[in-house]
Amino acid sequence: MIALLTASATVGAMAPVAAQSIATASIEGTVSDTSGGALPGVAVTLTSPALQVPQMTDVTNIEGHYRFTQLPVGVYQIKYELSGFQATMREGLGLSSGFAAKVDMVLKLATWRKPLQSRPPARSSTSRRPRQEPRSRPTR
Repeated sequence: MIALLTASATVGAMAPVAAQSIATASIEGTVSDTSGGALPGVAVTLTSPALQVPQMTDVTNIEGHYRFTQLPVGVYQIKYELSGFQATMREGLGLSSGFAAKVDMVLKLATWRKPLQSRPPARSSTSRRPRQEPRSRPTR
């Protein structure tokens, strides 16, 4: 009888854990450049109203891979950022219970614009005021 009670207590304790793993999802993928090369160091930011925190962030490894696990069911937005590349966003990614999404992303090089050089406005001779001599004070 004691063995029977122990077995039922163990099964009852494991049931919530199994239910929690079924009610979650995951997102993983690889980030590369336009030539197909892996991009390590990409900040991958995940946001969703389903999260209990405002956002989750991962950084791609040497192979350009990232992963988010144990995610609640919901709709997600993923932002990819790396210096020298255009930030890219994936929106409206719906995750259902037990779903493992594979989201690969290709980042394009950022377009750099040469900054405009600001020069002081040219002074014309007519715009200058004639210099006034200091007034002398009357002596007492």
